[in-house]
Amino acid sequence: MHLCAGCLVAVAAGLSSPLWAIIVMLLALGCAGAELDLFAMGGEKGAYLLFSVLVLVLTLILTTGIRHAVLPLAVFALVFLIGMGVVAIAWARTVWKAQIGDI
Repeated sequence: MHLCAGCLVAVAAGLSSPLWAIIVMLLALGCAGAELDLFAMGGEKGAYLLFSVLVLVLTLILTTGIRHAVLPLAVFALVFLIGMGVVAIAWARTVWKAQIGDI
């Protein structure tokens, strides 16, 4: 977590690019998740890998398409809305399972 915070400070200070900082942060979070055994199920590793690739692609689009601000911002907003929908559905399923006693 200190490494991730340090990456953000390095970007804010102008010492590093956002792309390299995000790569280091995703690797650090992946290693921390593996150490804490957060990826016990096979699907969780795949989900984290998909999340990491998506974050890297979005960051790459935002940093390379900085002159064309409309397209990257639209892609970012679309992915954000899709992600919020997935989180909302997962939360509703968890609450529903908890209410019917499956958990």
